[in-house]
Amino acid sequence: MKKITFDDMPDAISGIMEEIGNLRKEVTALSETCNRMAMTETNARLAELYNTKQVASYLNVSVNTIYKMVNEGRIPYLKAGHHLQFSRDEIKAWLKERSHLVVAKTKEDVKQAAAKYRKPIGL
Repeated sequence: MKKITFDDMPDAISGIMEEIGNLRKEVTALSETCNRMAMTETNARLAELYNTKQVASYLNVSVNTIYKMVNEGRIPYLKAGHHLQFSRDEIKAWLKERSHLVVAKTKEDVKQAAAKYRKPIGL
């Protein structure tokens, strides 16, 4: 590093101030990039959530039915303050899980209904 004399001080200070200005610009640009990335990530997470009306529409039920299902613990949900939110992935997984139950129950119901209306053979 070069030794600075008293006569070199104004130029040295000017150079330091210029470097500080450049560093400030870089820090500001990095900060803005980080903020944009954080907002993009936050928006992506919010896009993955349904509100009560959206999940009701998706499931083709009323909003009151959704509240009842939440109250009974029959549907996965998140609570953010006073607002209910529903993860799209969790709702899809929940539906897939329940679809097997509905199909099995429906087949059993069909068998039971058929048994009631079956005519005895040989009469």
